[in-house]
Amino acid sequence: MIQIFLPIILSIMALLFQWDSGIQPAKITKKWFPDPEIAIATPALNKKSGFTNHAEMMAFIEKIREQHSDVMRIEWIGTSQKGKQIPVIRIKSNSQAPLKVWMQGGLHGDEPASTEGLLYLLTQIFEPQHANLLKHFDWAIVPMANIDGSEKHNRFAANGLDLNRDQTKLMVQESVHLKQALCAFEPDLALDFHEFRPYRMDFLEMGTAGLGTAYDVMILNSSNLNVPKNQRGLTQKEFVDPLMKELSELQFRSHDYYSTQTELDHLFLSQGSSSARSSATNFALTGAIATLFEVRGVGLGRTSLKRRTYITYLCAMSYLKSAMQNTEKVLAALNNPSPSEKVVISTTNKRFNQSILMVDLHTKDTLRIVVPTKDAKRMKIKEARKMPEYYLVHPDAAAILQRLNWFHLNCDTLKMPETISVEQYTQTDACNIAANKYEGVFRQNCNYKTETQSVQFPKGTLKFPIKQRKGRILLELLEPDAPNSLISFHVLDAQQYPVLPYYRLMN
Repeated sequence: MIQIFLPIILSIMALLFQWDSGIQPAKITKKWFPDPEIAIATPALNKKSGFTNHAEMMAFIEKIREQHSDVMRIEWIGTSQKGKQIPVIRIKSNSQAPLKVWMQGGLHGDEPASTEGLLYLLTQIFEPQHANLLKHFDWAIVPMANIDGSEKHNRFAANGLDLNRDQTKLMVQESVHLKQALCAFEPDLALDFHEFRPYRMDFLEMGTAGLGTAYDVMILNSSNLNVPKNQRGLTQKEFVDPLMKELSELQFRSHDYYSTQTELDHLFLSQGSSSARSSATNFALTGAIATLFEVRGVGLGRTSLKRRTYITYLCAMSYLKSAMQNTEKVLAALNNPSPSEKVVISTTNKRFNQSILMVDLHTKDTLRIVVPTKDAKRMKIKEARKMPEYYLVHPDAAAILQRLNWFHLNCDTLKMPETISVEQYTQTDACNIAANKYEGVFRQNCNYKTETQSVQFPKGTLKFPIKQRKGRILLELLEPDAPNSLISFHVLDAQQYPVLPYYRLMN
């Protein structure tokens, strides 16, 4: 009788509690996700309950700073909405360090292993065996990006918005602080650490008692076609592939990141990402080898916390070693990106059947299921425009210029009025405004045509070149019908601008 009702009970519990009580059966934990037999003396792992809070984190990193004050300092990039200072740990033991690395954790407050893993990394990089790594990088580490969410073990910032859906619109205080700090630092390597929910409602309805994802970590490197081709290829070949191989040799399971979606009541996987509203793509478009790591953990409480922390650490160390081994390739790819004649506006993608590894909650064994999948790495261009050489932005477009300034983009300013032949954006029909808010805004879907016009530009007009380290982010921010543009996110009310206050300057 219990086998009949168990799936129903599990589904109800998952819905009500989102598995946040660490309800994973002990037999599954012991068999598939045991903690490693190593010492990890970070704040949460030094106590029997709860996770690292802001005060504990600050005491922990301050103690390490005191021991290494000659090379380490703590800076502040701003405050959270609740008024707590957001620290960035700066480490530089070599004034000629060839590479800069940015690492952040805790962007979602209910993903504690991301913070814990970076704190563990901090204890390890000063060990003698890592001396070469320490000297090879100029470091910037933000272990707890979303302090208010972390304090409440809540995914969102204090105003209820998701910081990893705010990378282009930049409407959340913490997002602005993080973006300004990262773009001013200009890292060569930019890593964002997260955790994912292994028990999802889609899978809990399968089998006798439900299925859970079996992977220890899922890896998300951008497939956005506006990211230079050589940069995308280098990330996959010299970073992702070696990491997956190393994890396999250590008996950890990894996979490309996927999420579940439904269409006409049919489940499919959306694998990979090209969305500039989240970090993996946004960081890549600003000129860095970038990856987002999703460790198996959301909803598990403290279950397997040491394992999750250790895997976070392993991912970071693997990328650091790969960067050190491929320094010349990294700098060549970032400083000499593959040229492109097109700005990709939209893409198309066909589904294929994929086998993924799951854990059966009834048998406690692993099994494979076949699920239709859309993989961002297989995208094809659907709509594109010719690549401009510059974007010209009217000085009255304050909201647009403010965000471009936060990205620390290079630009020139017209010293006097000038008539220039440019392509202007003109609306072709009425904008479709969403009925419901997405992440705090009513998104707008507008269609534009570009046409060549001679336009009189006033003194103070800003001229942003595409050919700069962070130049590819301009394509996603300013092409108005791109899915995550500033127009899409209603930074400007497009209904008030039948002609947009910025323009394309061609070769």
